[in-house]
Amino acid sequence: MIPNNVVQIKFRKFLFLISFTLTLKAMSIHKVWWSRVFPPARQIFLLGNALYRQFLYPRCNITSASPRIARCLSSFRVRKRFYKNAGIQEAEGGFQITVDNKRVKTPAGNPLIVPTKPLAMAVAVEWNSQKETIKPENMHLTSLSNTVIDNPQTKAPDEQILQILEYLNSDTVCFFADEPKELVDLQMKEWKPLVEWFGERYRVSIKPSTGLLIAVPDEAIDRLKDYLSPLNKWSLAGLEFAVETLKSFILAMALIDNCLNVERAVSLSRLELEFQISRWGSVEWAHDLELMETRSRVAAAALFYSLNDRHRTLSTHP
Repeated sequence: MIPNNVVQIKFRKFLFLISFTLTLKAMSIHKVWWSRVFPPARQIFLLGNALYRQFLYPRCNITSASPRIARCLSSFRVRKRFYKNAGIQEAEGGFQITVDNKRVKTPAGNPLIVPTKPLAMAVAVEWNSQKETIKPENMHLTSLSNTVIDNPQTKAPDEQILQILEYLNSDTVCFFADEPKELVDLQMKEWKPLVEWFGERYRVSIKPSTGLLIAVPDEAIDRLKDYLSPLNKWSLAGLEFAVETLKSFILAMALIDNCLNVERAVSLSRLELEFQISRWGSVEWAHDLELMETRSRVAAAALFYSLNDRHRTLSTHP
């Protein structure tokens, strides 16, 4: 007779294979791997855990298990486009996004109202560009708007600014390699002028490093906080999205200052990766997908930033 613990282990493996298969059918694998957002992995765990606890737990209750399993599977369902046209309507506090003249709401149930008409039109274009199915992972402007309105992390503007500035301690363009010489020379050629520009533009002293962290003076943080404080929460959300995607505060500031375009900013953020690709080759389709996804996110961040209140942006001269 097979021991009970062996049966349980095999059954858990079986459940994992089922849930993983469902994941692959529901989402394209490159979106899971390259988007740097991993909800499917969490859903695999939740689904397997729900099945295991309900079917193998001594006090098993199939009736109570069914709703839990249904909730776990709901995120895998492909949501078909249910509307004909998306549009905008004037509303209190801005412009309401609509589908077939019905108000769109955020995940938390708040009206999807954005502060400016250009941004509202851009969000409506995202909704109209969806084909037979709705793909939220490609609707960056809508996602950013939802985040600002719902504020799931309940962040105050000052707290958000500090979180953005934390990226300076590990800024991509401030970490120089010490070998090979070709890479060092490339980083000196491409990154050093950018770091120098940033220091002159914002009158701060940032020294590149080959270690684990960069020592950013407190005076620099205080000065940069003063530059970011006039930004409203919408502009801050766009800036933060750019910083997170590029993994660089300096690149993001150069982008919104119109010193770099999207392609150039992404190229500089991937400088070491592209160097390694030039030496060892790339994984077919994978690197191209990652590049396109990164450009899409950065372009959305820059657009989201620029389409908000221009009267509360950074000052022209420090």
